[in-house]
Amino acid sequence: MTIDSKKGGVRATRTLRAGLVLGMTVCVAAAVAGCSPAGDTGTARTTDPTAAAPAPSAEVATPSPSDDSAPTTIPFEAGHVPDGWSQRDGVACGMSATDLVTQDDRFSLELTGPMVTGADGTVYQPVLLEHELGDDATLDFGDDAQLVWAQGDVVVDLDLGWQEGGGPILEAADAEGLPTGDYSAWEEDATDPAMRRISGLTGVANATTCWPSGVDEGSGFTNYDDPRPDGEYDVRAVVLAMVDGESRLVVSDPVTVDWVAPAVD
Repeated sequence: MTIDSKKGGVRATRTLRAGLVLGMTVCVAAAVAGCSPAGDTGTARTTDPTAAAPAPSAEVATPSPSDDSAPTTIPFEAGHVPDGWSQRDGVACGMSATDLVTQDDRFSLELTGPMVTGADGTVYQPVLLEHELGDDATLDFGDDAQLVWAQGDVVVDLDLGWQEGGGPILEAADAEGLPTGDYSAWEEDATDPAMRRISGLTGVANATTCWPSGVDEGSGFTNYDDPRPDGEYDVRAVVLAMVDGESRLVVSDPVTVDWVAPAVD
């Protein structure tokens, strides 16, 4: 199945910047020898490292979390870049989460509360984006705030990425933090004429984009059909800002999330 990423999963038909699939497949799971996205020991899409050593010419990319970090419990393909991310973003599955940093300190991004579930079952993350550029620069953004998921300092799940321009598209929240059906707008700060801020909700995808399911023959985009396994993750929000024609990432501090996937009818 293919699910819309703004409404809980993955969309395969948006016009996105092409990413490049790199690296070899890695499957890391707690206390099992062979694993699948569902966490069972059935047919796995990766080689059991205890069963046979790779051929001398094979290179298997295995991120090495620090000794005091929890191991990853989610399968991921190291080096994979979802279609909407660009190579110039410097982001890929399996990278160290600590290498994901804000590239322009005139911007700040914050996760402002716990995830909430709308009436239609869609999960949302509240975020706040601020900048100090006022009207002095030509400024644009990618359309969505992305969520990057890590375990043991290893990036194990990325959102789909951006369409360039027109954003960020955040849904406005009511007094209870739930979506109103309207979009948020930029606000000015009465005490600081250069400060601009926007707050609202970004949709949380259910599927993991570091474990691709193949390429759609019609659109040419990568499919992501496997749900993100339940578990504890460090989650960061990321926004693509474009200032005077140059792109830079804006990254929030991480927040630990105990993820339980919503029920799917």
